Amino acid sequence: MADSCLRHGDATHDELVAAAAGSPPGVRRVVAYADGRSTNPFESVLRALAIDAGLDVVPQYEVRAGGLVLHPDLVDPLRGIVLEADSWGFHASHDEHDRDCVRYNPLVATDWRVLRFTHDHVMGSASYVVSTIRHVIDAAAD
Repeated sequence: MADSCLRHGDATHDELVAAAAGSPPGVRRVVAYADGRSTNPFESVLRALAIDAGLDVVPQYEVRAGGLVLHPDLVDPLRGIVLEADSWGFHASHDEHDRDCVRYNPLVATDWRVLRFTHDHVMGSASYVVSTIRHVIDAAAD
């Protein structure tokens, strides 16, 4: 809700922080990481899991790869890791699947590590998402 509030201009980040000042630590943590660039709650939850896994992700960060300017869902620019929140609503048709390949292949070809997670992964299997991200973090450090 904090991301949505910022995205729609219902409050500023400072106003959210002030409102959460006396709240439990979990609420203050959510507000501290709130970012209006997240496009939907699914992406916001993936971002929270990525933060728990140890990434410093930026929503809709601009990446140039293979002559394209891309804005993946979440990017850790220092580690070169991209996370995509793939839902059936935007990735189900033949054309959308082709478009995804055109987007993701240049990222991989320019040494970005791309992880794609479905709605079921993010909302129903948080431990899988976190462990997968941690595995990639460890592999990138080698």
